[in-house]
Amino acid sequence: MINQRLLLNILVMLLLATSVQGQDKESQLKAIRKAYAEAKKDMADNGKNGLPRMDIKISVNDGTEVSEDFVINDEGEVCIYFKRIRQQADTDLFDPHCYFIIEKWGANGHSSYREMLFDPFDNHLMFSFMHAETHVGFVIESRYYYDAEGRLIDQKHKTGDGESSSVQNHTWSSSEGDLQKAKDYQKMFDGLMSHKDLSAGSSVAVQTADKATLLKQIRATYAEAKQKVDKDAKSEVPRNITIEIHDQEDMELPASKMVVKFWFDYVVNGTEPTPRCYFISTTCDLGDHHVYSEYLPDPKTSRLIFCFSQQPQNDGSALEWRYYFDDSGRCVEVKGTDSKAGPGFADIPMAEFYLALFQTLVSS
Repeated sequence: MINQRLLLNILVMLLLATSVQGQDKESQLKAIRKAYAEAKKDMADNGKNGLPRMDIKISVNDGTEVSEDFVINDEGEVCIYFKRIRQQADTDLFDPHCYFIIEKWGANGHSSYREMLFDPFDNHLMFSFMHAETHVGFVIESRYYYDAEGRLIDQKHKTGDGESSSVQNHTWSSSEGDLQKAKDYQKMFDGLMSHKDLSAGSSVAVQTADKATLLKQIRATYAEAKQKVDKDAKSEVPRNITIEIHDQEDMELPASKMVVKFWFDYVVNGTEPTPRCYFISTTCDLGDHHVYSEYLPDPKTSRLIFCFSQQPQNDGSALEWRYYFDDSGRCVEVKGTDSKAGPGFADIPMAEFYLALFQTLVSS
């Protein structure tokens, strides 16, 4: 059975959300503020008082040591809070619904903080707040209020001294920009929680003309990537992205934690440096069940060329799979405890999903 406190919170959020519809401006704003207060309370209770922890934390570190005296360190963090809501009254299936997002960013004295409040049932953006500050101390705040159709109900702007301002006085946010950002985050959230369309994997046992050379190149690329990962772990200016997902998909099962980590560098594409992911790892813990995976993209094409998965067993042993892929995405070699099963059959679409997610994160 679903936790009774969680069910009560969901019912309250439903009443607050539906009360916004069909009201005048002041009534809508009042309902949004109540929903905001309730969301803040739910965030404070997240993982406490017998409630499961349900959130996603995305951390982006992009450090560059220009010289001994000059370091650029771009840091960002996104926290997504969600609930699981029963699909239908007669089922035990609970769908994840995002209700609040916090975005933080800072680099060389500049910083910004953004909040987004969502209707937890139909997922439309209800409210967004932005606070930005420059290294010289200029502060601006913006608040946007939306109806269920995405129309702007109201907006407020002020400077650090409390004076009213105008949206024309800054470029850090806009009602349209926040609305699009919210949609991008919702799409990212849906992808992380569902992993849809990942069943069509690669074919296995396809021979190439020079398999030995291909495997040698892949192993050399893997060794180089692991050296860069180890170097990044020791660096004072790391360059990586970490996603932590805390969830409890089934209330009768243990809570789960999944960590997805990306390592990246920059390559010159024309005149602009372009971020390139060179290694991905995932760790999934569900009670005593632990799964670890690695994905190695090709440095030139970003196609998956190698993946490794490990699943420890109750008897102390471990199931392992290693899959090697050619430029066409065909599996040319399988090594492991069972070549007929395992994550390799779905690793190409999974890797494509993670690489697309990486591009979204580095371009946002």
